[in-house]
Amino acid sequence: MLESVIELLFAVALLTGAVGSGQWLLRRIGFITANMAESISFAAAAGCGMLILAVTGLGLMRLLYVQTVWLLTGCGVVAGSFFVARSRWLCIRRGYTMPRIGAHPVYLTVSVLLLLTLSFALVRALAPPHGATDPLAYQLALPRIYLANGYLSFERSINGALYPSNAGMLFLVGLALRNGVLSQVINWSIGVLTCLAILGFCRRHFTWRSGVWGAAIFATMPVVMVLSGLAYVDLVLCFFQFMAFYALANWLAGDGRSALLAAAVATGLAMGTKHQGISTVVLGGGIVIIGDLLQRRGLRAAVTDLGQYAGIAVLLAAPWYARAWVVAGNPLWPLANGFFGGLEYAQIPTVMGGVRTSEESTGMWAYVVGTVAWLRHYWHSWSPWHWTFAPPGWQKSVGPFFLALLPGLFLVRRDRKVLALSAGCIVFFLMLLRGLHMNPRYGLVLFAYLAVLCGVAAERLMDSRVRMVRSACAVILLTAITLQATWAFAMARPLFSVVFGAQSREQFLISHEGAYRAMRFINSRVPQSATVLLQGVVKGFYCDRRYIWDHSHPGVITYADYETPEELLARLRELGITHILRMINIPPSRLDFFPQYFQDPFHEEFRQRYLRLLYRDESYAVFSVGDGE
Repeated sequence: MLESVIELLFAVALLTGAVGSGQWLLRRIGFITANMAESISFAAAAGCGMLILAVTGLGLMRLLYVQTVWLLTGCGVVAGSFFVARSRWLCIRRGYTMPRIGAHPVYLTVSVLLLLTLSFALVRALAPPHGATDPLAYQLALPRIYLANGYLSFERSINGALYPSNAGMLFLVGLALRNGVLSQVINWSIGVLTCLAILGFCRRHFTWRSGVWGAAIFATMPVVMVLSGLAYVDLVLCFFQFMAFYALANWLAGDGRSALLAAAVATGLAMGTKHQGISTVVLGGGIVIIGDLLQRRGLRAAVTDLGQYAGIAVLLAAPWYARAWVVAGNPLWPLANGFFGGLEYAQIPTVMGGVRTSEESTGMWAYVVGTVAWLRHYWHSWSPWHWTFAPPGWQKSVGPFFLALLPGLFLVRRDRKVLALSAGCIVFFLMLLRGLHMNPRYGLVLFAYLAVLCGVAAERLMDSRVRMVRSACAVILLTAITLQATWAFAMARPLFSVVFGAQSREQFLISHEGAYRAMRFINSRVPQSATVLLQGVVKGFYCDRRYIWDHSHPGVITYADYETPEELLARLRELGITHILRMINIPPSRLDFFPQYFQDPFHEEFRQRYLRLLYRDESYAVFSVGDGE
């Protein structure tokens, strides 16, 4: 219990420092906010961005140590807290007022359900990192390696080793100050800030009531409930993208150049979080041009604003893409290796989808025909109906509210803001599906803004003159949100014992994380200088020794290239591998990436001649690599 309280206190201190530092920066550029939720969310985005850039700088300068991260964040927290204390009175003088939610029983109930859902997600975040693959394989594992090495090292065998990693820098701060639990709480805080930003956006451009609905709908999406308790990058990407488009909306509403600067900063942070963040500058650049032309500022002003917006965004994201270019010869490595000719990669990840068109189709018509064919071919994978009723896993489930409420926008079809936001969502939806990936998780900002539109539709239904419509709407929506909150509780309940201290974190990991016992053996019994080959294992977060994957995608070790055990041994010696951690029985779903080692004659011959068993449990074995004598 005490450990959980300490992590919460660390998270509050970091968030306070980020908000205070961000407020200072926003004042320097003259950025004006209209409500408290807007002020906090923009300040937090700016403050987190400053922290990310500072930590990235430490990594590039080879100064990335626990001590330097402590010094950096300590100074930031002290300075930020000072600015927060001063700005408290300024906020009051600006005339910020809180909406009277308590006077509206339905909205009070929705707010309580929202807080309960977020609280259950916090319980999951306070449990030790376990279960999910991506955090323990990349998103927490790589920052831990960077911190151990003291710089942003290139771990070629690990997928995503050169991807943009702004979220990873935030997680690295959690690891340096405390542990992986704090990193998860930081990610949960980003989810809370996104809900707050939705509320602020709606209060600014619509009403606070639509904001309450929008925040509740977003927070109770199954994909969001799953991600908010883990250390995935997607919520961080969503937050920065949301703030970028939020600032552009304020700019279109007449907030001036400071709003455009804020949008550029948020866009750059999104581009530096994940490759999918590049879509932000593409859509944002189109918004800048169209906005200038519609407001009759002229083509010259549009080009100038676009150059300033895109230039700042690219500059902020440049360190990650420059790092990939210098190390691997490709700023998007390993994506687009065919174009850039970067460092060889065995199997390029599939990000951009498509089906071939007929040879007679050329130019723009070929793209149109290809897009139509693609939509038909992948209909069952990308349709919102599929994401709602038949998702292949909770990370692709968006919940029931969008199909239920978006048709209600017909009631507000004359609202120009609704039409503009709907058009933007449609464009981004097509960009997401045609150019990025058929997974709602990779375009989560789309659903954040769709949640805003659902909130507008829900408020319109609640304001209906027909009492039966109002009552039915309230009952159905409250029931649905209650069920979602109940599911959040069901996911959190098994973790109460470890979060509230009835079970130690060590015992929890032994019973919940498969390879933890084997890695604990390695950490205590294997020399510090050892290099461990992970066979059939990618979740290396809990391994304290240097390790290398044998995953087929990076192709650092391709077993088919070796005809004799001696050739394989020579390759292991070349890589400095001294020990092997092996999964005993590879699941059928992973046989495309790993061989079934104990049933493969080649690997069995190699084991019998060169491996000595050090440890074994029911699922994993640890060997030392010998010379065969």
